[in-house]
Amino acid sequence: MTNEYELYLEASTRGYHAYFKDATVYIGEILICEMEPNNRHSKYAVVVKNEDDRIVGHVPIELSKLFFKFLSEY
Repeated sequence: MTNEYELYLEASTRGYHAYFKDATVYIGEILICEMEPNNRHSKYAVVVKNEDDRIVGHVPIELSKLFFKFLSEY
């Protein structure tokens, strides 16, 4: 059984420019955050996906450690 939590956070997603050709984000759309421990740039990377399971960016590095900790504990 998967636990689901809802979080409202007003922030930008990093790297959207690299993924916008393959994924679209709409205002009000629910985005999903997943840990990405094999990311070569950061061991605390958190990927952001849209409802179609396509990557739309990453949590900013300033917040990624907090998100990673939250996701790994819950």
